[in-house]
Amino acid sequence: MDFTQNLKAFLKQLPLKKMSGHQKFVAVASLHANGSTTCDLSAGDVQQLWRKSLLGIKYNPSFYDRAQGAGWVNPTGAKGKFRVTQAGLENLDALAPEFTAKD
Repeated sequence: MDFTQNLKAFLKQLPLKKMSGHQKFVAVASLHANGSTTCDLSAGDVQQLWRKSLLGIKYNPSFYDRAQGAGWVNPTGAKGKFRVTQAGLENLDALAPEFTAKD
């Protein structure tokens, strides 16, 4: 996946209509982190980038909890901070080829 694109172009790589809220959360977070698993983020960072018009749903704080439960994000030692995990990036990679193969 190309993490250097803007949000709209990045999201076009993904089957947004079939994705859950926590998958969309990880997509926005991973773009903000430029695909890195070592970049500290906050849910506020993701919420600031969240565009209902692009993602189809409004931001919900439970998306973070669900992504954490799936192992796609891990909290860091700093309060309110997390990192996208390799499993989270792999989940997005698995979604992208499936979507692009159909188009």
